[in-house]
Amino acid sequence: MIEQFTEAQVQQYREDGFLIVENLIGMDAVEELRGRYDRIFDGQHDLVLWPDELYWQKGRDPEDAHRVLAGLWRVDPVVARHTFGGPFARLACQLEGSSSARLWADVAMYKPEGGKPFDIHQDAAFMCWVEPVWNWTCWIALDDTYADGGTLVYVRGSHKWGPQPAPGTTQITRETMEGWTDYVRQFAPEGEEVELVPLEFGAGSAAFHTGWIWHGSGPNTRPGNIRRSYSVHMIPAASRHHPRIRHRAYSRYFPPGRRDFDDDFFPVLWSEDGYRTPWLDEYADQEIPIDAFSSEAVLTLGEDQIRVEPWATAGA
Repeated sequence: MIEQFTEAQVQQYREDGFLIVENLIGMDAVEELRGRYDRIFDGQHDLVLWPDELYWQKGRDPEDAHRVLAGLWRVDPVVARHTFGGPFARLACQLEGSSSARLWADVAMYKPEGGKPFDIHQDAAFMCWVEPVWNWTCWIALDDTYADGGTLVYVRGSHKWGPQPAPGTTQITRETMEGWTDYVRQFAPEGEEVELVPLEFGAGSAAFHTGWIWHGSGPNTRPGNIRRSYSVHMIPAASRHHPRIRHRAYSRYFPPGRRDFDDDFFPVLWSEDGYRTPWLDEYADQEIPIDAFSSEAVLTLGEDQIRVEPWATAGA
């Protein structure tokens, strides 16, 4: 496993906006994560909790849809062990020049054969609810990736072109890659080449990318191909919640007036001073909880916990 990047790699990251790392995680980890994806997207959440974001549900949405689930660690202890114990935060901080990394989301993406494109965008455009707007990502392939297989595509150097409104306010086709280059070209400095870089590498390889780089993924037209990816999204530990801008999912963790991030909901993965959120190492080993909506919940209670007429003993 890589311990640190060379100075040349750091400079390449800052020049291109991304850095490819071959074989970041081993095949044992890849296989374990693949197995958890099948359960997660089947609706089996071992930790009972609902994920922060879920953009595909079995039986509700088209089978060829691009599937996204964010907040993996909240629903699956095995995935949490990888998110909390992996090298992603330490390595990303070296590339970004940050002294710490706080997790804001770990994300599962699943693009089946025939899967649709995912709009080209800048991650940071969706992060205006955080101050400062400084975020980065480690994207890990769980299957071999191909240019025609719906892989992630970067626009090299586009992080230097400046921030733009989130693409949700624009018209970008979800059926093909057509329109991507034309759309991004309007933001490129005059004479700047719009260079699309599709990631093509083996399962377990990864790419780190900075928040303002333009990226997305095309359709999966490769016969028999599935594209699963696992990404860890981070911000500096000292980040604060914006006083006015809200995120539909993540701002619910901030009571009115509170701006500091809480380790219970956004744990610190790495700091140069050695600090990590204390409960990370124990989280994945917790006993699997019982769903309060299951019949097992009432049957688990002891007689001393059941009071059908609580007023009869009130004040006793």
